[in-house]
Amino acid sequence: MEPSMKINDKDIRAIAQSFLTIGDIRIYLSEVATEVREDEEDEYVELMMDNHRCIVWEGKQYYIPEENNFVKNQTIYDYLYENHAL
Repeated sequence: MEPSMKINDKDIRAIAQSFLTIGDIRIYLSEVATEVREDEEDEYVELMMDNHRCIVWEGKQYYIPEENNFVKNQTIYDYLYENHAL
């Protein structure tokens, strides 16, 4: 493959995102995310925001961890953060 024909990480993520389903995202959120509650203390929010991002999905707010161990989780994280971040 010629150097100009190499697929980079951004391309791979874009391709993978096109294969995500709503079900994939729902499973990811149920397994990895923490739903935001209205009665959270400021200290808790600060702690969560140290290593999480906040997104809105289907009308609910979630904290999603910045570090993911699996490519598919990273792809879902990237999609949610790029398209649904607060």
